[in-house]
Amino acid sequence: MIQAAGLNKNKKPYFLNTYGRVMYYHSVIYLIKGEGFFEDDTTSRVRLTPGMAFFLYPNRWHYFDPKAGTRWTEYWITFDGIDAEKRFGDLIPSAPLYDIGLDDRIVAAYENLYNAWYFKSPGHEEYSSLLLHEILTRIYMKIHRYPETRQRNPVERVKSYMRENVAMAHIDYKELAERDGLTYEQLRKKFKEETGIPLTTYFLMLKMNRAKELLLNSDASINDITKQCGFAGPYYFSRFFKEREGVSPKRFRTKSFSYAERRYAERQ
Repeated sequence: MIQAAGLNKNKKPYFLNTYGRVMYYHSVIYLIKGEGFFEDDTTSRVRLTPGMAFFLYPNRWHYFDPKAGTRWTEYWITFDGIDAEKRFGDLIPSAPLYDIGLDDRIVAAYENLYNAWYFKSPGHEEYSSLLLHEILTRIYMKIHRYPETRQRNPVERVKSYMRENVAMAHIDYKELAERDGLTYEQLRKKFKEETGIPLTTYFLMLKMNRAKELLLNSDASINDITKQCGFAGPYYFSRFFKEREGVSPKRFRTKSFSYAERRYAERQ
């Protein structure tokens, strides 16, 4: 059902020298930083700001980008909308654009989906479908202004803390557990039960995701990326990256840009 999912951090204008595009699947994009514009066959150009979610529909021309000279950060999912409606019901709206505000629960669901899809751990397809359902449901509830109740969730707070502190070499999980009145062992078990991933593995996943974003979307050197992602040193980072990805960070960067250039040429 899910075709792809991702996070574009500090994304540059993409459609600048094109005339937009038409896709064959549904997509839902959530803008969390920056501003720009959106338009499609049914909607005149509209300004986009953080907290806006917009849908792309099959066989419908669309065109969107950050404001010229700026960048934005977005989460996105591409999926089979027909299959999603069969499984989840009528959660896909008919209009494309909604200002739903920034919601940490939606961000967390996108982040979890991104990690599940990117690392493809056992059961990732079922888990990804569950997260897509959660995202569509939360957006639907925001659009229709359904009231939501918040529950105290230490796991979500730990995940948020990890995302905000990727540059740290180590995290004191015992201290984080105590903030919620838990022991380290209780937090460790609760985290594994809810995510299926150990605390330290999840933190390394975030570091790797951030490293890939910097490799693909910035000119940062390997030394800078090592520091920004909290690795012990460039040698350790490069070795660990190659063990996980099968290529060095430098090769990952050049290979990805070559693929992007080829795909761009195919669209012309």
